[in-house]
Amino acid sequence: MHAGFARSLRDSLQALELCHASRRASLPFLSESSVDSERWLSDEDEWCMQRRSREQLMGRAELDRVEKEFILNWNAAAQTKPVHGDLFVPGRVEAFAREHAKTLARTPDLRRCFINFCMILWDYCILDSATVDLLSTIVAAQP
Repeated sequence: MHAGFARSLRDSLQALELCHASRRASLPFLSESSVDSERWLSDEDEWCMQRRSREQLMGRAELDRVEKEFILNWNAAAQTKPVHGDLFVPGRVEAFAREHAKTLARTPDLRRCFINFCMILWDYCILDSATVDLLSTIVAAQP
């Protein structure tokens, strides 16, 4: 695993800024000021965040294409259905694993990125070993 991959994931988890679509000028606001709902970003907000994520990742020469793809997928999932506390991260990662299980199972490099991401979350005590095992089982169970 590249050291830059772990650093990029950590940066993306820590630096979540959102553009509010109701304003003509895109104004960043922190996720703490948002309402907790199932889907709270408008299409314009999603587009703005995906564009910003892509721009930030394109400047990272230490990341390969697959790592950038995984980070973009995770950022999109985290921005569409945000997590407002460590307690909810395991459920969000499980939902991500179920949603992307076929892609993760078919692409060994993408699966490696996902497992490394789970290990980073485990290292920070956000995921426990049983959850990591469940996540790897979800991905491995795909045909």
